[in-house]
Amino acid sequence: MKPAFLVLALAAITSAASAQTVVSDFSNFVPDEYSAGLDGGAWSADTASSGPDTFTIGDFGQGLPSGNAGNRFVSFLPGVQDWSSFTSVTLHGSVLPTNETPFLYLYLEDANFSSSTWNEFNLANFADGVETITLDFMGLDPTQITAWGFAVLDQQLPQFGFTFDQLTVVPEPATYAAMFAALALGVVVYRRRRG
Repeated sequence: MKPAFLVLALAAITSAASAQTVVSDFSNFVPDEYSAGLDGGAWSADTASSGPDTFTIGDFGQGLPSGNAGNRFVSFLPGVQDWSSFTSVTLHGSVLPTNETPFLYLYLEDANFSSSTWNEFNLANFADGVETITLDFMGLDPTQITAWGFAVLDQQLPQFGFTFDQLTVVPEPATYAAMFAALALGVVVYRRRRG
């Protein structure tokens, strides 16, 4: 293989590998804000632990974090971001033994201050430490995303416990097709120049 072709192939592989966008790897993560639910088990710095590789909401002896509706943490993006090409979201993490909350919701906010918690993760599905769900932007402008986070919506006040490891958003298959089409075009151009 000629060096030029190797460069093209490497560029395509790199593009494909980076197609998934890591929103957060939760290393030394600290939320920008907490929003409390209606009960006394609000999420806060007292119920959170920021580690070198993960972030945990759990019982650290200074309060029991509950799954009551309204409890959430939010992180602001560095600027307005266009998420319209993303069709699914993947969360890596693990459920703590003390958890009694069945569902966790991805919180999104846009530049118009509209927010959504339509994207539901079933915590029973984290035996393998990961779940991917379809991304729903209902009520939001996906080209103007400004913040993300996680929330609970349960009304039964069960205890919540989860360790967050990585959050990624994944583009629609057409994006991958475009990248491989670019590679194919590069190969054609290379062969014509060779000939």
